Formats: sequence, C-alpha cells, structure tokens
Amino acid sequence: MVEVVADGAPAKALTEHQNALARDVGSNRQLTEKNASRHFKRTVKRHSFAVKIPMSKYVHEEDGSVVSLPWIRPSSLLLYLLTSYQWLLLGGCEVVEQAEAMLQSFWDNYKVNHPSHTVFNRSPVPLKRTIPVALHGDGARTQKMQPLEIFSLEAVLGVDSYQCKECRHDPCGCPQTKKRRKQFGDPLVQCLNQKHHSYLTRFLLFAFASKELKMPGLLRALLQQVGDDLGKVCEEGIQTPHGRWGIAVVGYKGDMEYHAKTSISRSYANVGHVNFIRCCHECEAGHRNHPFEDPNPAASWVSTRYTTLPWVTMPPFTSIPFEDWSGDTNAKAALFFRRDSFHIFRLGIGRNFVASCIILMCHNALFDDGESDYSMERRMKTAWSHFYLWCSSTGQRPQSIRSFTRDKLHFKRGSFPYVSCKGSDTVLLLKWLIFIIELTRKSVENASLKQTLGVMLLGARSGLVFTQYIHRHGLWMRKHCVGKLRLAVKRFLHCYSVLAKESLDNSISLFGMVPKYHSMAHYIADIDDFQARNQGDDVLLLNPACFDCSMNEDFVGAVAKQSRRIGYRCLLDNLFLAYKVKLRFVIKRYMEKKGKRS
Repeated sequence: MVEVVADGAPAKALTEHQNALARDVGSNRQLTEKNASRHFKRTVKRHSFAVKIPMSKYVHEEDGSVVSLPWIRPSSLLLYLLTSYQWLLLGGCEVVEQAEAMLQSFWDNYKVNHPSHTVFNRSPVPLKRTIPVALHGDGARTQKMQPLEIFSLEAVLGVDSYQCKECRHDPCGCPQTKKRRKQFGDPLVQCLNQKHHSYLTRFLLFAFASKELKMPGLLRALLQQVGDDLGKVCEEGIQTPHGRWGIAVVGYKGDMEYHAKTSISRSYANVGHVNFIRCCHECEAGHRNHPFEDPNPAASWVSTRYTTLPWVTMPPFTSIPFEDWSGDTNAKAALFFRRDSFHIFRLGIGRNFVASCIILMCHNALFDDGESDYSMERRMKTAWSHFYLWCSSTGQRPQSIRSFTRDKLHFKRGSFPYVSCKGSDTVLLLKWLIFIIELTRKSVENASLKQTLGVMLLGARSGLVFTQYIHRHGLWMRKHCVGKLRLAVKRFLHCYSVLAKESLDNSISLFGMVPKYHSMAHYIADIDDFQARNQGDDVLLLNPACFDCSMNEDFVGAVAKQSRRIGYRCLLDNLFLAYKVKLRFVIKRYMEKKGKRS
C-alpha cells in the first residue's frame, strides 16, 4: 500500500483518499498495490499536493536489456526553483539586488580560494547573477534491503544568509566578531547549508535500485545525463521571469566509496600490505617514494598534489565547466571530487581513535577496581558502564551503540579496531574520553602510562575541536580561525601517530594508519597553500564544512525511508511523487514560519 507522506495535509483530502480505499474493500474488489497507487496519484493531482517539477524519462539499454527510469533534469529543477522559489538558491534573499550583492561577494572570495575555476574565465552571465551549486551521490537501502542509489543537487549558500547575521556566539575568540546586523555584501553573513529540513536544501535528481536492475553501467549513464544537462545550463544560463541566471558547480560531494564508483582509479580501495599503490585521488600518496602515513607539512606527497589525473577513463562530469578535464594544463580537475569532513573524521579516523583509546585503557587495567576477572570482555563491560553513567549524568544518550564488545569495537586479531556508531556518537565518545582520561590520569603513578594518557587527552581534545569548530562558523573563516583549525588538525594527527608508534612497539594492533588519516592531513596542506598565496589579514578561507555530508546523510536517509513506505512494484514513480509531495509541504511550512512570499 502507498502511504501519503505529507505532514500537515488537509484532513478532508486525506479522508477522501482513505474512503476511496475503503470502498474498494467494501465492494469485495481486490485491493492491489496498483489500485492503491492509483488512488494516491489521483488524490495528489486533485488537490495539487506535489510541486510541479517536470519529470523526464531515461531509457537505458545494456546487454540486451532495456529499462525506462524517471528522473529530474537539473535544468527543469533549477528553472522551477528560480521561477517559484528562487530564494532557496539565493541564500534566502527575495530581493534580486540583495541576492546579487551576496553572490558577488561569494565569488570575490571564492576566487581567492580557487582562482582557476572556469567560471572566472567564461561565464554566460555576470558573477553577481551566477549561483554556486554542488552535487552529491550516495547509497542507501530500500525495501527488501535492496541498495538504492540516490543523487541530488544543492545550493551552496545557506537559506539563513539573508538574515545578515554572524554566528550567535564567538567560538574562536576573534576580536572582530560582533553581534550586529551586517550588509548583504559581507561574506561573513553567508551561512553553511546545514540547517532546517534536508528537503529544503537538497533536491533529488534520480534514484534507482541498483541490485534489482542488475545493470552495472546504469549509474555512470545517469551521471552522464546529469553532467551533460547541467553542463549545458552552466554554459548558457537559465532565463526566468526574474531575469537570466547563471549556474556554476563548485564540486561533487560524497564519501570515498562513492567517488570510487565514478571512474577514479586512485582511491582508498588500493591500500594493501604487499604492494605500494597510490591511494589518494589528489596526490601520489601510497607510492613507494611517497608514503601516505606521513602527515608532516614537508612530506614528499605534498609536492605531488594535482600533478596527474586520478582516472584512466574520463569521469561522466566532463561537460560541466570546472577545470581542464583533459589534464593538459594541470590536474586540478581532481579537485571536483571534494573531501567530506564528516566521513573523514566522524565516520572515519575519529571512530578508529575512540575504539583504540578504549582498548588501550582496558589493556592497561584502567577499568579495574578490585575485580578478580581481568579479561578484556569484563573490562570493556566496565568501560561501557562508565560511559553510560556519564551519559545519564550529563543528560545525553547514544544513538547507535548499546555496549562495548569485541564485535562492536571490531577488535579482532590482525585487524585495527573502530566503533560501529553514528557520527553524533563519535562526538559523544570523544567528550566522554576527555572526561574519563582527565579523571583517571590524576591517580596514575606510572610515568610512561601518564604520558600516554596525556597524548590521548590532547588527541581527543584536538579531534573534538576540529569536528565542532568548522560547524560553528559560516561559509567563510578568518585568518585567525584558519590558524586554530590548522593547529587542531596538526595536534590530532601528531597524537594519533605517536599512539600508533607506541602500540606497534608493544605489538598491539591499535591506531591503524588508514587513508582517511592521510585525507585529514590534506587540510593542513590546503591551509598552508592558502596562507602562502594570501598574506593579508582580511582574506577568507572557504570553510571545509561547505562540503560536509552530514546533512546529505539525513537527506539520503529520508528518501530511503520514503521508498520503504511505498509499493515496490511502482517504486520509482511513487517515490518521486511522494518526494514532490513532501517537498511542497516542507517549503510551505518554512514559508509560513519565516513569513516569506510565494
């Protein structure tokens, strides 16, 4: 049966939909999934519940099989939004002059960070009318645990930017930060696109069950369709009742696994224990002469960044103006595949660090209190009791973990441990580690162990600063903030490597050197390059959280949840219809709350 996912819909229309289904049952007619779907579509059409974004059909043929899939062209989506809800793409601005000032300010500062972007060489419209957007792709699960590929488009400017306010509190001690209203041309008022309902800031382009269709080339073909259509929009612009607007893509967001699906041959999947294979799409790290485990600013891999392209077959986005995709002038086209701080730290190296710290503390008997059982299992259980007590006393609750065990921490012989948890739980565990290490360290008499605990404490504090610090800023960061961010990353990587070396000397498999450790070191290299190019105090760095995928994970989860509530036979048609219904009511609720005009 199809479930109408439309919070706040008129009760009369929903009652009519339910009565229609009841009449089918009362008249002894078979209530099939097709009938339920028909009633759903009829009700949505009659009461105009869905946004009127035009749908397209893509016909794909592979190995003698043909499939027709619905999808939304970027040109159709952008034209509809710029006609009906242009403020969604313009930082919440409803007045064109205000939006133009904000866009001009964005591109003036973006040019300092990425001067070779194609938008600065050729643009169909002036920069003050060019809207920055980003792409995102990820996998999820639909009914019957089938994998669901989801691809979306999003605006870069946060919808709260129109309020012209800086962050409400001062997270970094900048003397210039003041709680006052500023001008639309001030870049410091531009917000990250990380608030409100994810449907308000992310827009679905296509989705399909990859295992059901069994066409390995379908994902690339759809990405090619998106790239070709979006590239045409970037080259020509979009004519709307409010004038002509330009579009520029600043990057493609996603985790390392999804980036590897798009023709990238140099990826994390190449890491091994026997051969030296390059494992980073931005540099030559992993080569015998360029070890990826070296996080120092003078590491050999730093000079190899963007010198060679990380693919053999051209990616499906070459129609989108960005950089020289052929690599004849440089290899900066690899910058199109952006680093995701969420998967790099909260779902990556942060989880490795937390699990290794817990096991190392258990190994050093720091969770023993007169017990006669000295097994690792009992010590993990005691550690969990400490953590749960701390959560209860601080009014917090873990979302995805219920115990510390060998399986939950992936502590097996010959492998490096990590915690199976959500990103929010990683932050929670880091806060608890800071508390428990500070408490335990006072009673430790062994000088060597006390020093190790000090390194763990500094690493936990630095990691927490990094992952929270970027989200407390807007779209741009001052030089003072950039310096503090660099220091936090440097300290965390240093502590992690020191603890890894100590564990290796003691023959314990902890603090594994994984590719995400190397990816985090790239933030230091980027900041060093930025500071070397720009010596002034008034230059601003693009916040790494601009390409953070935490909100995208929420969007992907919401779309997957809707797909599990509808009939599997007409999955895609009903999914897009349910998505457009939900999108309309999300926009309506936000407009009523903020008093915006339609």
